[in-house]
Amino acid sequence: MNKVQLILLLSIVIVILLLVDAFRRSKRKKYKKHMAELEKTQKADKANKKGQAYQAIQTQDKVLDVEVNKIELGEDIKVDPTSSQSVASFEEQKSYPALDEGYAVIYLSAPRGYVFNGQDILELFSQEGLHFNAAENSFQFITEDGDVLYSIVADEKEPLFSGDTFSQSEYTLLVCILNAKKLAKFYDAAICFEHFFTSVSGLNTRLGATMLNEHKRRFTSSDDATYRSKMNSLKPEVVTD
Repeated sequence: MNKVQLILLLSIVIVILLLVDAFRRSKRKKYKKHMAELEKTQKADKANKKGQAYQAIQTQDKVLDVEVNKIELGEDIKVDPTSSQSVASFEEQKSYPALDEGYAVIYLSAPRGYVFNGQDILELFSQEGLHFNAAENSFQFITEDGDVLYSIVADEKEPLFSGDTFSQSEYTLLVCILNAKKLAKFYDAAICFEHFFTSVSGLNTRLGATMLNEHKRRFTSSDDATYRSKMNSLKPEVVTD
């Protein structure tokens, strides 16, 4: 290879290297531009998500405030404080018509989407010493003196407790009733309620149910205090038929 050929070859190599370098520079420039656009897009997305998250948190806080108010009021429904209907509903829930008549009523509600199977109820109630009264379609807890401490019946919208079909039936709401007015003639109503409440609480736990007051709202500590106060006010000497 002579000198001219060598110079020509070197020239070609240099040109190729320059072209490769130019291509790399161009590619690097495009990459930086792409990354800058991507970073800008990501920042915009982050800002948008932060805004959405803030709005979600604000909304959630409002919902939580409402839920806290519900719990404090012993309510399980949505309440518009400016609505006269809501005020009336709240006032209604502050009164206990059945309790005022001397009846302590507690509902046992099945979890949403579940039911109480009649056969399971029958076995549980039998284990807890409850006796079936076919004439009244109810289960009853009988005292040692032969008096009915309390009864359990199916809610009015449920199938009756019937000896023929009970074990095949399904229930979502059971009603536990203590006739404290009648019992107060012979017993201490407060003690009767204590036995009633303890027994019903045990059934509630074993059924995996939720206890509700006579308004079919969640039974709260406020309800408990109200029920017990009424029981303490029932005295044999002031109770009449």
